[in-house]
Amino acid sequence: MGGGDDLLKVDTGSTIGGRSDGGNGFDTIDVLNDVTLGEVVNFEKLILEAGAVLDLASGIDIDQLLGAAISGDRIVNIVGHGFNIVYDDSDAANAYLGGRYYRLAGSGGGALIAAAALPEPMAMALLAPSFLVLAAIRRRGRKRAAGCQAQA
Repeated sequence: MGGGDDLLKVDTGSTIGGRSDGGNGFDTIDVLNDVTLGEVVNFEKLILEAGAVLDLASGIDIDQLLGAAISGDRIVNIVGHGFNIVYDDSDAANAYLGGRYYRLAGSGGGALIAAAALPEPMAMALLAPSFLVLAAIRRRGRKRAAGCQAQA
């Protein structure tokens, strides 16, 4: 869509199977009714109008999510099909989500995940070597135990 603040309105039966790129600016997807969204990138705001149901055909990272219908630990107006939506839990517009993790509707799985719940890339980069060292120590311990059993 290029530079500037763009608005993509999708209505009944709409299917975006390819990639939609909002480009630069503060871009919004407004779901008016039952739609399927494929890969969307560089969109900052997702609005689900009353009665709308969003079927995911790809994962989405979004700053603001408005209109998610919550029932217990589930979002009932987003069908995940195994895909996730990551939202910015520090954005005031998402306060109603409480920074929580929610399962998405449908039997295929998928979740609405607060960004703070995801590991920081830098933290994972720092932790990865530790996991490798622990795995090597464990492997070495197994080899020693096997050697001791063979000697006995």
